[in-house]
Amino acid sequence: MTKDTQKVLKIIYKEYKKRIKQGEPKSKATIFSLPVLDKLFSKYSGDNIEHALYELKTNDFINLWIIGSFDLTDKAIEYCESHFLKKLSIVSNHFFDLISKFFSIFH
Repeated sequence: MTKDTQKVLKIIYKEYKKRIKQGEPKSKATIFSLPVLDKLFSKYSGDNIEHALYELKTNDFINLWIIGSFDLTDKAIEYCESHFLKKLSIVSNHFFDLISKFFSIFH
């Protein structure tokens, strides 16, 4: 998956998580209509978003409907959860390594 498509997926996933946090049921929180997409991606080129959505569909991360709306799949949610947790783990490991090195200098 390209970095641009990962960025689009991250934005979609953040919106999904916001909806869940607000109490929306998962069945509704995964649905993204054209007006919502326009709002989320108003700063981006339509062609780039269209390409990213096609790439997400190809990877089975969304079910893209003919009208341009889509729903986020469980595969995408699982990918985001594991991908973001993996990044967090890497960052925290680096942080603890730095702390250890810092304290070893003073001992």
